[in-house]
Order: sequence, then structure tokens, then C-alpha cells
Amino acid sequence: MDTLDNIIEPDHSNILLKIDVEGFEAAVLKGSNKLLSNPAVKAIIMELNGLGEQYGFDEKEMHYFLLQQGFNTYSYSPYERKLTQKNKLDINNTLYIRNEEFVKKRLSEAVVINIAGQQI
Repeated sequence: MDTLDNIIEPDHSNILLKIDVEGFEAAVLKGSNKLLSNPAVKAIIMELNGLGEQYGFDEKEMHYFLLQQGFNTYSYSPYERKLTQKNKLDINNTLYIRNEEFVKKRLSEAVVINIAGQQI
């Protein structure tokens, strides 16, 4: 087992992290201090569903830690490609964004795809 700080090279220009480790999200974040201070990390999607409590982790602490790193929570509507800032900790997949303008620009420039007869 290794930390994200040791695995991910710091020379990437745009990073999106998806963290879904069934309750060990706090441990992943603890091994990511250097990475999270890098402005290249634009967004994090992290599943927060209360499982961390059984391992002694407080999801509110993780949430406030990410806010201190410059991230804010958002909801995303894929059909409209719209971000909406939220002011609270959410359960399930939580979207943390550090650079809202960058992410909005990427969403507006992304190729339109067709899924089940609907364009996204």
C-alpha cells in the first residue's frame, strides 16, 4: 500500500480525483497532503456515506479539511452541464471543486454525447 503523494507525479496539469474506498477516505486524504496543496487538483469526487465512522474517521473533519484546502461542494446536473454550489456536507458522492471557472469552461467545451437517446 502507498500514498497518493508517492504515486501521482506533481507535474500533471489538471487532476480530478475519485475517492471511493468504503470508509477509508480519511486515510487517503492523510496520504495526499502534498497532492492536495497542488493547484493542479481541480476537483475531487468522494463517496461519504458514514462508513468512515466504523473505522474511527469523522466525515465532517474531512469535509472541513477540504474546505480549508480551497475546495467547495457542488452538485452537478449532467443534462444541463450545470454546477450549483452547495454549502453543506452531502452524503453519497460529494463533488469538491477548487477552481469553479476552470471546471465550468471544461464542461462547456466538452463533446456532446448521446446516452439512451438523450444528449449530454
